[in-house]
Amino acid sequence: NQIRARFQDPLAGRLLRGLGWSAAGSAIARVVGLAGSIFIARALGRDNFGRYSIIQASVLAAAGLAGVSFGVTASRFMAMHLRKDPRTALAYLNANWMLAVAAGGALATVLYVAAEWIGETVLRQPSVAGNLKMASFAVMPLAIAGVQQGALVACEAFRRIAFLQFVTGLLQTVLCCAGADLFGVSGAVGAWVVAQYATAAVQFGAVKSVTRSRGLVEAAHLSVGQRSALVRFYVPRCLGSLLNAPFNWVCQGIVIRQSDGLAAIAVFSAAQKWREAVLFAATNAMPVTGVVMAEQIHAKNARDTSRALRMTAIALLTSA
Repeated sequence: NQIRARFQDPLAGRLLRGLGWSAAGSAIARVVGLAGSIFIARALGRDNFGRYSIIQASVLAAAGLAGVSFGVTASRFMAMHLRKDPRTALAYLNANWMLAVAAGGALATVLYVAAEWIGETVLRQPSVAGNLKMASFAVMPLAIAGVQQGALVACEAFRRIAFLQFVTGLLQTVLCCAGADLFGVSGAVGAWVVAQYATAAVQFGAVKSVTRSRGLVEAAHLSVGQRSALVRFYVPRCLGSLLNAPFNWVCQGIVIRQSDGLAAIAVFSAAQKWREAVLFAATNAMPVTGVVMAEQIHAKNARDTSRALRMTAIALLTSA
């Protein structure tokens, strides 16, 4: 009866449904990804799996500088305006889309140009330079995917997100396993790049479908004040990403420079995959809570903002 009452409470029902679908989709996707990583590691061998892992970490660090910040920004500003002003919500989405394309393209270019220097000087692994150049083409779709994920979260399309996580995770796993088995490291990297473009394309279709169903058809023009608010929110997030996004890559860069560094990176990457497969609740709770809280804060509803925060804390403690 208490659970039924919670679902009948509009705020609690939104949070519980969002947390449930988000956790389920993430758990399935991470288990599929873990199984794929085990196969890829066995197909490539220890050292080659270390090369594959450091290439992925390099691209994810570059993409994280843009995609994470733009995704959170899109989610917050869309959630604030989605119910009362859908034209402005769509305008914020379009603005973040364009910024993500520009930032992703710029970072991809930098990574491509610097690939040989990173491989030879920073990582002391000249053999990764060629594949790192190929992998740099994945930066843009990863940055765009961050915005599209933020848009789906803002629209509270958590069931759609869960389905997409399963489909795209399975697609990426199949492609990368086939590439690693047939063509080694280059095949795995190339398949991973293709999978990112496929993921971005599938997400784009989902975003268009969801936004159209929510009445987001025609975008407004953002005023100077609205653009200023967007910049004021984005800049601190970007500065935070400058510290957080490359941290994992810097740590791996230090390890790989040591003797038998490739083997150590392979072990670290495998351990990280197991960790991600287990710790999925906390990482997926904050986007759900953030959407609800952004809407309530914009509406100056302090009571429901506090309730959303308390219910999320209880859900996280229960899952832990």
